Amino acid sequence: MASCPSCGRDPGPNDICPHCGANIKRRIRIRTFGLVSIVIAIIGLIGLWFFATHAPIARVTIDQIQSTTNYAYVQIDGVVSRGPNYNPDSQSLTFFVRDDTGEMMVAAFRAQVQDLAQTDKIPAPGDRVSIQGTVRVRDSMPSLTIDSAENLTLSRATANAPVRDIGSITLNDALQGVTVHGVVRAIKQPYEGLRLITLRDQTGAIDLAVPTDLEPLLGAAPPLTIGQSVQVVGPVTLFETTPQLTLHHGADMTMLSEKVEIAKPTSIDALTEANVGHWVWIRGTLEKIDPFSAGVKLTLSDKSKRATVLVWQDLWDTLIAQHPDMQPGAQVSVLGEVSSFRGQLEVAPEIIQDVELLQAAPKVEVIQKSIGAITEQDTGSILMTTGTIEKVDEISKGIQYTLVDQSASITLLIWNDTIDPARQRDLLKAGMVVAVTGTIGLFNNQLEIVPETGDQIAVIAEAPIATAAPTPTPTSVASATATPTPIATKTPSPAVTKESTPTSVPAANLITIGALTKDNVGQRVAVRGKVVETASFSAGFKFLIDDGTGRINLTLFGDVYQHVPNRAGLNLGADVTLVVDVAEFQGVLELQPNSGRDVTINSPGSSASVPVVPINSLKKAGLFVAIEGTITDVTGFSSGKNVFVDDGTGNVRVTLFNNVLAYVPNAVGLVKGAKVRVVGKTDFFGGIEVVPALGYDVTLK
Repeated sequence: MASCPSCGRDPGPNDICPHCGANIKRRIRIRTFGLVSIVIAIIGLIGLWFFATHAPIARVTIDQIQSTTNYAYVQIDGVVSRGPNYNPDSQSLTFFVRDDTGEMMVAAFRAQVQDLAQTDKIPAPGDRVSIQGTVRVRDSMPSLTIDSAENLTLSRATANAPVRDIGSITLNDALQGVTVHGVVRAIKQPYEGLRLITLRDQTGAIDLAVPTDLEPLLGAAPPLTIGQSVQVVGPVTLFETTPQLTLHHGADMTMLSEKVEIAKPTSIDALTEANVGHWVWIRGTLEKIDPFSAGVKLTLSDKSKRATVLVWQDLWDTLIAQHPDMQPGAQVSVLGEVSSFRGQLEVAPEIIQDVELLQAAPKVEVIQKSIGAITEQDTGSILMTTGTIEKVDEISKGIQYTLVDQSASITLLIWNDTIDPARQRDLLKAGMVVAVTGTIGLFNNQLEIVPETGDQIAVIAEAPIATAAPTPTPTSVASATATPTPIATKTPSPAVTKESTPTSVPAANLITIGALTKDNVGQRVAVRGKVVETASFSAGFKFLIDDGTGRINLTLFGDVYQHVPNRAGLNLGADVTLVVDVAEFQGVLELQPNSGRDVTINSPGSSASVPVVPINSLKKAGLFVAIEGTITDVTGFSSGKNVFVDDGTGNVRVTLFNNVLAYVPNAVGLVKGAKVRVVGKTDFFGGIEVVPALGYDVTLK
């Protein structure tokens, strides 16, 4: 309690002493200090707000961002070098920005992503950007988080993008915007979220990367088909060291009403070494079809000049299925790249659309005659006849066969360029019964018949005719002789006009599958059809044959399958002629040849066209699939081997039983780390597995 300094008595709360009237001096109240502090704080906050909202954001280079700048609010300027990538689950968008000092990731989330999409501010590779955001440093890796779409400004790399030839685009064009016109050549999906479209013009080809995971934000590209002409505006990006284009907005791709030509029409006689490496568009008459191990070679003629067209097997299988009239005499146009092989120019088409059948080969009416009915007046005519090979004589440019029936003989002349002589020796032997279609000639007063292609020769039976009926029924003769067993190419036989002249009966009559009944059990017949399904069992292999009238299993036991000529071609799609015994197994009819030579592959098949699927999509048994990947492990079991294959999406066991493993090409290469393609059916045995039916369905890459 304070006292008056004058009278010493208590003045109470008064500022003047009520006793003596003296002024009482008191200390400043705490309340006053509080009020003053509040006022000062308010003034400070106002000042801080003013400077925070009016002071410039620190512009930094990427190399200046360190762990000490964590949570700093900065601005960076640069070029988008990678991305963008969108995660629909977390609704996050990321991309990378590069300046002269380094590269860093920029991220936006949820509402900011939607704002960027609505304001068309999602950046593309090559765009110049200025971004303000919060620095986050995690594990010494800095990133920048955008908190508002307003804090990103950009300049599009594709603004006023120049029109460029595809072939002129190089590594130096990376992150530059271009406009190209091209034709869609291929559409692939390497993995979910990315589609690759191959475009080509007259100068070259390039892949267009379409990030499909961005389509919800940027719009989908228009639906495409192979062969469409399109215009694409986009930045040049790199896949490793290969230039490619990246599509940003779906609207950056437009359909063109005018077709983009990828090659100029070129006459065959104008082809020279200068065309090697360039694409040409040629047309001519198909003269010849020559198979080889990996496909076929077509000979096109234009007046007096000829060109070789190289068609790989998978393309040929598709081509001949779509155009069965693709036979000698047809008018054909081919688009392809010119190459040189051993001094010979070849034109190689790339896709099915590169080969066009302009006009089917004219159908030639072929008259069937017995050998004895053929005379010198038939010289120059195309006839069909049947007989037994009695004698084989090799000449300098071919092989002569003496062909006989009950009434006469004729020379069958096969030139080496029609069928390779080594293959002739393997397929045609004395004692065989054959049906031949060819041109009748006369040499040294001896009649001869000369087939133009291997397809005009059909092996009817391997043994000589033991008993021949004097007059066959018309159906049997027509069927047997009208079904050639092509040795070179897949060429259907010409229409046959039957003549009343008697002919010999082959050892096995051709019959349709639909006509087979249990009454045929034990009989030997000839059947022609296509392989539509393959399977293996402990003692051999089964092939389901379809001739359009029905289906039946061809059963090949191991010792028979081993001796089938060119057995690698006995696969899906193969056109085969069979001389077989009709058998019955568990109440079901099947065909059983006596030897491998009773199976003639007219046109080889392959499982190469079976599409590859990701391993992680294998969920059900009974699926017929192809997989590709790396072998991660190989283990043996009592009946074969288990090969484990990984394609990046998953790992699956491939079960190879010993009878299948025996026919895997280069089976010793099935080791850890090897690349392999496998075609087979899925099954469950302690987990999902793929089981190939044939050894040739397993290919080391």
